[in-house]
Amino acid sequence: MTILVLFVQYDTAKYPQAYERLEAYLAALPAIRWVVFRIDNARPFNCLESTGKDRYSLGGDNADWEFSGWRLGLEQAERAAPEYDGVLFVNDSFEVSEPSLLDGLSSFRLKLFMLLNMPLGNVDYLLKDETVLNIKIRKWIRTNCFILSGKTVKKLGNMVSVNEALLDTFIDKDYNGEYFKKNAEISQGLQRRIVAWLSREWHSRFIIENDWELFRNKTRAMLNEWLLGSRLYEISPVIIDNRLVSGKAVLRLLAHKMKNLLLESWQMAKACRNSLPLKIKNTVKSSAIAYSAYRLLRAKLKSMQAAMLDMLAFFESKIVLAKIAGKIGLKNVVFIEPNETHAEVLPGFAYYFLLLGYSVHVLMRRKCFEENPFVNMNNERLHIYKSGYRAAHIIYEKVGPEIDLVVITTSSVYADPVYDFLGTHPRLKKAKFGTVAVLHHIREFNSKSMGTLVQQSRIITLQAFPGFKNGCPLAPIYFGKVEKHQKNPVTKFVVVGGVEKSRRDYDLLFEAVDRLLAEGVENFSVTVIGLRYDFTIPERFQGFISAAGRVDFKKLYDYLNESDFILPLLNTNNHLHHEYGQVQTSGARQLSFGFLTPCVIENHFARRFGFSEFSAITYDNSVFPEALRKAIALNDREYDSLVENIAGQAEKIHGESLQNLKNMLERLEHGPD
Repeated sequence: MTILVLFVQYDTAKYPQAYERLEAYLAALPAIRWVVFRIDNARPFNCLESTGKDRYSLGGDNADWEFSGWRLGLEQAERAAPEYDGVLFVNDSFEVSEPSLLDGLSSFRLKLFMLLNMPLGNVDYLLKDETVLNIKIRKWIRTNCFILSGKTVKKLGNMVSVNEALLDTFIDKDYNGEYFKKNAEISQGLQRRIVAWLSREWHSRFIIENDWELFRNKTRAMLNEWLLGSRLYEISPVIIDNRLVSGKAVLRLLAHKMKNLLLESWQMAKACRNSLPLKIKNTVKSSAIAYSAYRLLRAKLKSMQAAMLDMLAFFESKIVLAKIAGKIGLKNVVFIEPNETHAEVLPGFAYYFLLLGYSVHVLMRRKCFEENPFVNMNNERLHIYKSGYRAAHIIYEKVGPEIDLVVITTSSVYADPVYDFLGTHPRLKKAKFGTVAVLHHIREFNSKSMGTLVQQSRIITLQAFPGFKNGCPLAPIYFGKVEKHQKNPVTKFVVVGGVEKSRRDYDLLFEAVDRLLAEGVENFSVTVIGLRYDFTIPERFQGFISAAGRVDFKKLYDYLNESDFILPLLNTNNHLHHEYGQVQTSGARQLSFGFLTPCVIENHFARRFGFSEFSAITYDNSVFPEALRKAIALNDREYDSLVENIAGQAEKIHGESLQNLKNMLERLEHGPD
């Protein structure tokens, strides 16, 4: 099988070694003939250059970003390799998606979906139908990495749906107070989605008014992605969501079902042929029979995937419900985390309920279950279950009065945003005291369900926020018993969380380390823990800054127990950080109080998070290097004093949180909904 690979790159500084990592993925599948075209959109096209066996490079076309690069690359690729079975479209950010399409990709899986002309990629969704140019948009394939069969590519034609001229009918060339023209053929909901994504939710979010050209270009890329998805759904009855078919068991079931359907389709087509008059029957070729079978197979496969996943979720929910039923205590709470994130809050929340005598049942995704945030906790009333979000939703619907309370720790399923986990009308009284939800960002509750929960004060927040009175502040700062830490001779700093500039300012870190090294200060190290998006360590910092990537919770806890200071890297000069402490908290706060490890943090954020100069190394704007130098120079007595003060504050926060929880439970038990 021959697969063309159209790799578009533009910013090699932002995504270094992306091409080399792509080649490593391809090398793991030697049974596939990969013909790779490396398209550099940062330079114009001149000619196609051969760089090795089945390897080519060429300049690109960045007029419509990767879409125009792929269009040009496909034109050249079809000349160099006219016979192919499929095309892998990929850009230099292909590893940003979780899970990456290329993780766990097998030759069998690839051949299967190419044979059936089924596009393969990570599929995203909107909560409801929206429109562009009167074309319905609901779900689409994520375009940083996806695979199409050769037949689908030929039917698809031009990769670009929205060019510069069409974009001008949607958005003015210069900002005039409105993001979109009044007559723009983009539905209002989709306009709001674009603005919210680019200004608040995207990992590289920005102030739109300050970078209008980026807003225009990014909007055009989003529209091209959505419209490409719409066209693909017209061509193919089924688009395979990589995240929903990654398990071997699902693939085996899919193959078995397809085999049965193929036999059924063949028999039906053969029966139709045998019923024809002899004259016509003799003119019907075997190809016509095969085509009839293929058409019937396509129609049946369209509904098969969802039904199959629902079936698996049903059986999974039955198993988990049976386990819960066997471990019911006098008082019971069920925690549901439907995503592969936010598992770090679960130990702290569970701890408070355990203190109140509850049996705690925690449902989490496979990845979080394997990473095990409860590795340092052992309690006979703590029960942990592995559950996909579909099965978790069935369990949520079936919970009865034997459960006192259900806590949804994230209301939206990030891997599949159409899945509003709570539903339009949350079942507040399914459990004895109903449902509460954790609000991670107090301005972001869009569904009717969350609005209802906010109105009824059925909300948990990670800390108290000014002006928000409807939540129960419950700080999840317990991760198991920890010992007070002694400062290391070589000071160890740690940064924890998604490696994104929108969350942490790494330029701040690099500038500070540059100054320390220039002044001869070398008795320190910095470890960065978290998924790496737009982060590269300059070579001059090798030996002083290292990246551990995403680690399981045991390794994370070990790093924190061994570290002297936590670096939140928040910066008041970065507008993307202004909401911290106002409408959302930082994981650094939870980890500092949980592991009794001081932060080095700017005064502005220290006050918002409840730190003082006695429990953290605080500094004013622009003097971060001096704060690091102070932390390094701290003697054992001074460091122990910081730790003692953190321990005192943590104990106070524990007490306040526990009382807040008691008050909320009493109100839910006795007060009106």
